[in-house]
Amino acid sequence: MCLKIQNFASIIIPSSFFRLAITLRFLASGDSYPSLSYLFRVGVSTICEVIRDTCCVIWNELQPQLLPVLEEEELKTISKDFLKLWSLPNCIGAIDGKHVIMQAPCNTGSYILITKNLLV
Repeated sequence: MCLKIQNFASIIIPSSFFRLAITLRFLASGDSYPSLSYLFRVGVSTICEVIRDTCCVIWNELQPQLLPVLEEEELKTISKDFLKLWSLPNCIGAIDGKHVIMQAPCNTGSYILITKNLLV
């Protein structure tokens, strides 16, 4: 479950399973560090370090496969498509299912309002 460092009996390092569980819980729920600290019974500073380190490992392993670096011309083409289709200048991507509060563009009326009066 946890590993104890022999030289310092009071320091407990969570195993890789728990490090991943803590990080996935944080990413999925958005729980605060103190909340995760109580849930997993480790200190807040440990939670902070575990999440930071695990996210770095996940990024380093998955980024080359899932999010390759695009060339400038590809980014310009994507940006032009967003401008043409959605009237969003300087945009090269979108996150599905996330509502973002923003100010409505001029002369759009209620075209892009959703039921909770947020713009998407």
